[in-house]
Amino acid sequence: MRPRAAPAILTLLLLPISAVFGDSSTVTVTVEIPDPELINVDGKVLPVLDGWGYPSSGELALPERRVMVAVPPGCEVVQVSVQYSDWRVIAEGVEVARVPEPRLASSPDEG
Repeated sequence: MRPRAAPAILTLLLLPISAVFGDSSTVTVTVEIPDPELINVDGKVLPVLDGWGYPSSGELALPERRVMVAVPPGCEVVQVSVQYSDWRVIAEGVEVARVPEPRLASSPDEG
């Protein structure tokens, strides 16, 4: 049995991610996080962002996204930093739902 999660404060962040290459050139990628849809699931909040995924089953259902950045041939990434440039509260005193265990969808024949 999992311990009950404490109420959380959900926030939105704007994440500029900078990578410094071995030749001192810098590439900055900004990931803008859209407003999520907050769905009530058995009294808990499930934040939904189109195109974003979730962690493994049983973990808190906080949307996650991986960003791939192409590195030119012959270059080496020597530093990566994440800067939170903006944030705001989208919900207070809520309990975040957990990612459910995967289930098989019923077949169309099982009407």
